[in-house]
Amino acid sequence: MKDKLDFNEWWNDFSYQFRNDKDGGYQELTRLITEVKNFSKNKREAFINEMIQFDNLQLYSCALIAEFGSDDQVGLIRDKASELINNFSADIILHEYIKVLISKYQPSDESILTKYFIDFQTQSQAYIRVPGELFNIDKSLFLKAFTINIERYPIDKLCKEDGLLYMTSHLEALEYLIKNLPFALSKKLKLFTLSKVNHSFAQHDIRLKNKLMELAYLEQPANNRINKKD
Repeated sequence: MKDKLDFNEWWNDFSYQFRNDKDGGYQELTRLITEVKNFSKNKREAFINEMIQFDNLQLYSCALIAEFGSDDQVGLIRDKASELINNFSADIILHEYIKVLISKYQPSDESILTKYFIDFQTQSQAYIRVPGELFNIDKSLFLKAFTINIERYPIDKLCKEDGLLYMTSHLEALEYLIKNLPFALSKKLKLFTLSKVNHSFAQHDIRLKNKLMELAYLEQPANNRINKKD
């Protein structure tokens, strides 16, 4: 690849390799991250600056900024996210912006994340995914956001569909929720956990299956059962 990037030519050659893929772009994105990782720092920055100009490539540019983004690039994502949140926009790219801010978290981002996961989520009718990674940077916000989120899930949807399946990859966060959610919501999440014990993905991972079973029958601390009961 030349020092002076010809983005369009490079991207057309690269994406052509994945023209017949039917995995939603997963393999292409994985390969893209690997390719860009091998660029020099200046080349990576120039490449991402080019990519972020294309609306149809925003998912890719967000993934690259989460991995390699400069302060200016993260700042651009922060500004874009703030604008969408302030306008209560339903643009699906907002979730990708939030993922970038969590991956590049700075204490100054607390207000925008709170506005998204609390104020914005309260106004929205949609289920807003609360990423397990949020647990690692702000447990209190994670708990508040998940409380709003799980209150909206009907129990049949919670157990029969896979909207929260991603939480089984965040077992520490899942245990924290079960211990600290209001009693009725903790019980609801334990029913979800129990329903996933026999899910196909758990059948091939005995340690995961056993941990899910353990969490499904986990007792809340006594003070939570008393203070947060129905």
